[in-house]
Amino acid sequence: MSMPTLVLIGELDDWSPAAACKAMMKRRNRDSPIQLIVYPDAHHVFDAPRQQGQRYFGHWLEYNTVAAEQASEEVRKFLAEHLAR
Repeated sequence: MSMPTLVLIGELDDWSPAAACKAMMKRRNRDSPIQLIVYPDAHHVFDAPRQQGQRYFGHWLEYNTVAAEQASEEVRKFLAEHLAR
């Protein structure tokens, strides 16, 4: 990737596995401006407050307050850094 990219994912996400993102980070060019943050106790849609825990197409969806708040802060920092240029 040549553009700054921020990937926020839950470790417990069985829809978009964090392991695949971690593997991508190992394969990437070290100069690629990509940042990966994995939230250990978070599932898919961890940042959607209306998801109180449900199965959807065989995948578990669940909101996680702590991960959502941390992710919001990371997005604010990322945008401030990359849009200020």
